[in-house]
Amino acid sequence: MGLQAASLVSRSAVMADHLIASILGSLIGIPIGFGLAHTLSIPWPIPAGATIIIANILYFIGFESKDGTTPAKERMDLKIVQKETLEPITPKAALIRNVFRILDFSTFYLTGIGTAFASPFSQRLGDRIAGSVVVAEQDGTTDKLTPDQPDLQLRFVGWLIAVIGILPLVGIIITII
Repeated sequence: MGLQAASLVSRSAVMADHLIASILGSLIGIPIGFGLAHTLSIPWPIPAGATIIIANILYFIGFESKDGTTPAKERMDLKIVQKETLEPITPKAALIRNVFRILDFSTFYLTGIGTAFASPFSQRLGDRIAGSVVVAEQDGTTDKLTPDQPDLQLRFVGWLIAVIGILPLVGIIITII
């Protein structure tokens, strides 16, 4: 059978990965936050929060660049592959898909959830741009990729969620400009 595109439910591994990355980021970010707050006379949560966000992104890029998986994805038998070749993603693809995680995060994951629902392969926006897909290996072979195949109504709802999720961000950008 080959590889099955991972369903949205099995993609819950990302929550466990964010928890791990946030704990590691906090161990680094809180001391940095206090140090910079004292040095720059700014509130400590600003540099601490920035450090935790950067640590999260580096966590995903680092693990995914190595072998196409993270600790939580590995526990759930998931991996990230290039959609066209079914080989593990490249470091460049890991960077692209995770830079777009910032957009997902800034819209409370509505953009990511919406675009994943709208995709036959449950791809977030970053996956689509990077040409990657999260898969669940079924029988050890990697010769064919089978879509998750959400129905048409669910795909429409997915695009609707993605658009609703990004509207506040667009409003903020317009207000700033």
